[in-house]
Amino acid sequence: MVKKQYDVTRILKNIDSILNRGTSFLTAAQSLTVIVSGMIEANRVANQQAWANIEEEAIVENTPYKILGVFETSSEEEIKAVYRARVKFHHPDKGGDPEIFEMIQAAYNEIKKERGFK
Repeated sequence: MVKKQYDVTRILKNIDSILNRGTSFLTAAQSLTVIVSGMIEANRVANQQAWANIEEEAIVENTPYKILGVFETSSEEEIKAVYRARVKFHHPDKGGDPEIFEMIQAAYNEIKKERGFK
């Protein structure tokens, strides 16, 4: 993941550098947009890699709680929130893997059945 303090320092140095060269504010803003977009993309890739590592571990251990990414002591609200986020992230219509999507749904349904909530 990209460190936030480093990102802020980097942005401020770039602003100072761009404006000291006599560049227009518009050009400076465009340059910063490119820098920030790159940082956002780096964070997105890092998050995808982190999820992939978690999913790989969950598949090996293959418990519904591990697959969903929650603790057995998690509340119903926490489980539902994680389920919604993971399903949204892995939905096939949004470019997600259908197998992972189905595993997440099956794990959630098993936990719901075990705990007796809707």
